[in-house]
Amino acid sequence: QACAPAKTILVEHDITLDLVQQLLAQGEDWELRHQLPRWIQFERQAWREVDCVIAMSEKDRRRIEPGRAVTVPNGVDIDHFQPASQAPEPCRLLFIGSFAHLPNVLAIGFFLREVWPRLASLPVQLHVIAGARHRYFLERYRDRVPVALDQPGVELEDFVADVRPAYARAAIVIAPLLASAGTNIKIMEAMAMGKAVVSTTAGINGLDLSPGRNVMVADSAEEMAQAIAALLQDAPQRREIEQQARATVVAAFNWDVIASKQKRVYAELLR
Repeated sequence: QACAPAKTILVEHDITLDLVQQLLAQGEDWELRHQLPRWIQFERQAWREVDCVIAMSEKDRRRIEPGRAVTVPNGVDIDHFQPASQAPEPCRLLFIGSFAHLPNVLAIGFFLREVWPRLASLPVQLHVIAGARHRYFLERYRDRVPVALDQPGVELEDFVADVRPAYARAAIVIAPLLASAGTNIKIMEAMAMGKAVVSTTAGINGLDLSPGRNVMVADSAEEMAQAIAALLQDAPQRREIEQQARATVVAAFNWDVIASKQKRVYAELLR
């Protein structure tokens, strides 16, 4: 109303009430339980006070009040993130996710506790990029999820200004998220780099991907370990996933495609 007569748009990068509900499904949390009704009221009121809400996926659009939202997916710079010329290290896995975000701590906790031991027969290495002040956030969430990072084969980094060298070195990128809202930009970056991704269903939340074709999806620890081992031991299958991943991002998630959709939203509002 304060902007009238200009049209107003709210970009829902992710729907927080959706994420809070997912986290509560993973385990009871007093703080989140008391935050949830406030998020529901705040977000739903925000949706009603603008002319248009832009959602990142059809899944998110359907959660917003009917007729008030359109889908304009997030995207990735396909010129900045390109397949590397050098071969990756044969058994190197990569996880990128700031520990300031609880779902990332839950994800790496699940992976190290339940998936990592199942890969013990392989010479795997796990590279974790945990973001700034990761030890502070590990301590903050310690009661919710203990994470054993200090073990053989696990390499930990704090904030990294350019993640492309880390992607280039990795044979597989993992996204073992148990809860996720919006769409995971790290998935798009990895795919743009021509990387095989092994993810949970939550990790590719909102992305219209094809499991077994341009991404591998596994929700149990056993399935995830099997998918990782299979890709590490079957280079032709991994290369097929890599090629399809890059092609998918170029066709659906590059910024030129996204900009065209955004332009149509503006034109419709102005009309």
